[in-house]
Amino acid sequence: MSLKTHTPRSLEGLKKIILNGQKLLFTGAKTSTVIPFNKEDELRKSGVLDIVDLSCLEKKINLDGEVVTVQGPVSWQELRSYLHEHSLEIGCWPTDQSAFVLSGVATSATGERCFSHGTIRDQVDSLKYMSNRGEVVALSSQNATPFANESYQNLYEIYKDYKNAPFPRFEKETDLMVGTEGQLGVITEVSLKTFPLRTTTYILLPLDCWKESNASIKYIEWAREQSEVYSFEFFDSRCIELCNESAMNGEKDYLVFEVEESVLESFVEKLCQVDESIDLEEMMVLDEKKFLSFRVSIPRGVNEFISHNNLVKMGTDAQVRSENFKELLDLYREMAKKGVDHALFGHIGDCHLHFNFLPKEDQVDECLVLLDIFYDNLLNLKGSPFAEHGIGTVKIKYISRFYTKEVLNLFHRLKTEMDPEGIFFPQGFMGAYERS
Repeated sequence: MSLKTHTPRSLEGLKKIILNGQKLLFTGAKTSTVIPFNKEDELRKSGVLDIVDLSCLEKKINLDGEVVTVQGPVSWQELRSYLHEHSLEIGCWPTDQSAFVLSGVATSATGERCFSHGTIRDQVDSLKYMSNRGEVVALSSQNATPFANESYQNLYEIYKDYKNAPFPRFEKETDLMVGTEGQLGVITEVSLKTFPLRTTTYILLPLDCWKESNASIKYIEWAREQSEVYSFEFFDSRCIELCNESAMNGEKDYLVFEVEESVLESFVEKLCQVDESIDLEEMMVLDEKKFLSFRVSIPRGVNEFISHNNLVKMGTDAQVRSENFKELLDLYREMAKKGVDHALFGHIGDCHLHFNFLPKEDQVDECLVLLDIFYDNLLNLKGSPFAEHGIGTVKIKYISRFYTKEVLNLFHRLKTEMDPEGIFFPQGFMGAYERS
């Protein structure tokens, strides 16, 4: 049986689809890495039969002072371009800016700028969503959610400084829709805080390979103390090779600091004080356009390599506290020793790196075992398993170990009260209370 796709062109059309009572998966630009949109068999196996494509709804952007309101399938690139005309910027956005803003809110996407501006969750001023009754409901970040309870909040406290915990935050009304992946309703509008637009530049600092060196660790706390640093990223030499960046030293890993252009020289001087052995001639400086082109080319290069060689990508999305970062690197080093091709990159300033296995077909089972062991170890570190890209259907099998009885009970209450018929993405992580 092939998947049925619904394409509403208005909120009234969306309402009719919801009231029809089918179990639905909602999609935007289909950039998600945790929903296998290109593999219908896998979607059907997970229970997905009806997909609602939200890309044809009417879209609008409206600016009121320092708050911007987005309706419909507006991409992050479109939103940023609009704000730049008003000398404003959004707080953070995902690497792939073709993704839709409302989808990013639903999955609690973060990206590079989370390092300095915080998560999308805290930039949401208000939002609207369509409920299981087809009603448009308004939520405000100024109001507390009625679903918060002390035992759940005590569990969340362990992860409060992470981008995303293994389970969502439920403190504000708006939290009900942020990071819940469309399991409680469909976001139709969001109002976000904005920031003054600043021209930034990117400093690329080469380092010895992470598998033999801990040189990167000393920069983490230092970078957090530098107010001029907007983002702090890491890419290993395999990433450089996969994206075919000939201007960079393919034998080196790279740290990348994003700073305001006006303080470039003074920042480089401060950087050299951290490590007097830094060779300025090996350092590279890129403007935003060139860097973002390079940044997007990394996952694109990985995906092209996978497709060309008929491989399978299997990666992590893990974040830990700074005091546990060396332990995270050690876990990745153990996996790197297994002889499977791999690449490491991500948001080192947040102690959040993506380790990507690039296994051949006969190595897939071994990688599944290694990932299972990895998530057990991450649980012991009280790390967050999926800090940025959500859970979807692909990572459901790894998340249950992070859920306690209190978490499952709240999921059950939320679904019972907000989606009693189970029509909103029932295959999602909140269904864990039924699968447990």
